[in-house]
Amino acid sequence: MGRPPLPLGTGGKVRFHRLGPSWVARCGSRDYDGVTRSVERCRASKAAAERALKEALRDRGRAGAGLDGETRLSVVVEAWWETYAAGEGSLGSKVTYRNVIDHQVLPSAGYLRCHEFTVAVAERLLRRIEREHGRAVGMSVRTVLSNVCAFAARLGFMDRNPVRDTTPISTKPKKAPNGLDAVRLRQLRAYGHLLPCRRAPRHSGGH
Repeated sequence: MGRPPLPLGTGGKVRFHRLGPSWVARCGSRDYDGVTRSVERCRASKAAAERALKEALRDRGRAGAGLDGETRLSVVVEAWWETYAAGEGSLGSKVTYRNVIDHQVLPSAGYLRCHEFTVAVAERLLRRIEREHGRAVGMSVRTVLSNVCAFAARLGFMDRNPVRDTTPISTKPKKAPNGLDAVRLRQLRAYGHLLPCRRAPRHSGGH
């Protein structure tokens, strides 16, 4: 008779091994989709590695489906996209956001872990995109990343949505167009009176 499966949301026996000067703690964790996955954490000491592993197991229990703070942002982006694409948003928005994901978000931030995507990291990323691709693209990237991080925060593998604390991006012109005030208008009219008047050309010929 085979070994009974782990209860959902729990981890198995913890095993340790050295990795250079550090310790790795590893165990199997049965996620809420029924799949048992290997989870490991590496720290400077054996005790620290075990504590980090227990915290990771706790966070996986909150998030489910194998997602936690160590998950790459690319995985979270695709998980969010599945829910967004199946929703009632307009086709135009879905096409725009998918294009932003493929050409901006994943190349720029896809390899980061969730816990690494801080306010400072998000700020630098958004400023670079705004500088290189314009404010309209920057706003779309900010919207997508904010939705992704809010999704991650709701599931418990981000402490908060870091994008909300970044500098907002505005599509308004940085400088308002110069209009004529009352003083300038009077000056323009006065200048117009000084210009020589053009006489209408004479028509030659008679009856």
